[in-house]
Amino acid sequence: MNLSTHKTLQKTTQIFFVFSLLIIAFSVFDVILQWYEVVEITLSYSIIWLAVLVVSLLLLGISGKWKKFSLILFLGIGNFLLFIYVAFSFPISVTKSVKNSQYLLEVNANGKYKILEKNCCFKRKIAEKASGIFFTPYSKIGIVHVFEARLISETPEMMVLEIETSGYQSFRKVQDTIQKMKN
Repeated sequence: MNLSTHKTLQKTTQIFFVFSLLIIAFSVFDVILQWYEVVEITLSYSIIWLAVLVVSLLLLGISGKWKKFSLILFLGIGNFLLFIYVAFSFPISVTKSVKNSQYLLEVNANGKYKILEKNCCFKRKIAEKASGIFFTPYSKIGIVHVFEARLISETPEMMVLEIETSGYQSFRKVQDTIQKMKN
């Protein structure tokens, strides 16, 4: 291997090493934000994350930098396990868009529903309320998965929704008021 190819390999390896560390830090930050329900990033960066880690590991293996290789491998596996833990620790939920708005309504199996604001890159919780509107004993997960929600009115403090649920034997149309969270 000549000198210019060796220098190019070293520079490329260093760039991918730094980029993989940044991607791992971004993923940990995303998992923490998702865990504390601050913001959920909706960008699908998992394929890029995996590709950068694999290329970085290959380049570090070819270069013979085994300490950096071990560091990236350890951090990548740890990050993946943390992501899996957080993903499986949330209750089963059903999400649908709210008509006449840019919001989403997410129904959880724990008896609560959330109003989420979705932008191009993230989802943010606007309001949350415990309610039995979506409960049904005829489903294995205990929630009605067929529902529609429509925004009737909205103020800076509150929202009025018309929620229409249909279970196996019931059909309900309810107007519900939900208070927004303080920013």
